[in-house]
Amino acid sequence: MKLHLSSGLCGMTPHHGSIVGGFYFLMVSIMQMVFEFGHLRITRDSTNSTGPAQPQVCFNYYYSLLALGGISLLLALCMLEAVWGQRHVGILGFAVWLTLYDVALVVIICLLQAQMQAVGLELSALERYGVVCRIVGDPFWLALVITHGLEVRRKRHMPGGHRNTNEGAQLKLKFKAFDRI
Repeated sequence: MKLHLSSGLCGMTPHHGSIVGGFYFLMVSIMQMVFEFGHLRITRDSTNSTGPAQPQVCFNYYYSLLALGGISLLLALCMLEAVWGQRHVGILGFAVWLTLYDVALVVIICLLQAQMQAVGLELSALERYGVVCRIVGDPFWLALVITHGLEVRRKRHMPGGHRNTNEGAQLKLKFKAFDRI
């Protein structure tokens, strides 16, 4: 199998891109959770001031977004640990999760928009902008993460390939004094 991004992208190798991408996913997950808490608070305040009670479904959408964001945060930490531990299952598993998360995020935001319009409220432009930026930014880092995961998998499953990723312990010291003998 030929990996098209094995030489890297934008000056980063897939390994380094996976690390930077992991920190990107952490940062974006934290920011999105902070904004979702704020949007939930604003929605609650606006429903309390308008009089008629907001259906519980609207709040459940926010709770599901917060739960998915928390899971993404924990899995991003696990992905970073898998990158440093050279475990392809954790790296590729995170790539699958992130793809499913992005699809779920778009579906939930669309349902939330429809629910809020039915009640007479509107999603904020900042909330839409955050979702669009995440959907546009994730594939760049995800390409490096998937490439790195496939490279690690290929190294692990090669006949005679490294089973021990600690290459520092396999170094042999050479001394010039013993070369003459």
